[in-house]
Amino acid sequence: MAESDAVTCETITSIGSVATAAVGSYDILISNAAGTGLSNYEITYTKKTLTVGQKALEVIAVDQNKEYGSLYGGTGFTTVDLANSDGVTSATITSTGSVATAAVGSYDILISNAAGTGLSNYEITYTKKTLTVGQKA
Repeated sequence: MAESDAVTCETITSIGSVATAAVGSYDILISNAAGTGLSNYEITYTKKTLTVGQKALEVIAVDQNKEYGSLYGGTGFTTVDLANSDGVTSATITSTGSVATAAVGSYDILISNAAGTGLSNYEITYTKKTLTVGQKA
């Protein structure tokens, strides 16, 4: 370009730019260059790629208590950093302290296998919590 010629603005669009765009690759399109002296040029536009990566999602078990001799059927969990209308509807929750014969003490509550909507857009990490088995009266 000549020294006095310049592109001062253009239109850049991508359908992947919205907050609800799923993980994947999207074209970045450029058009409508405007500026000074552009009538002297045959303008070509080259598209590029916008890559939407997975968002971090933490699925966290909930601390629980039970009395010795009772069963624990864990279902409690929370999530951190879900976006849009995505959701976790269930997860596998286990603990060796869940059986009625588990002695008084603390046991890990493990969580895995989250299921729900839009979860392929996330890199999921799971956080264990504690099941405390208390004395029976």
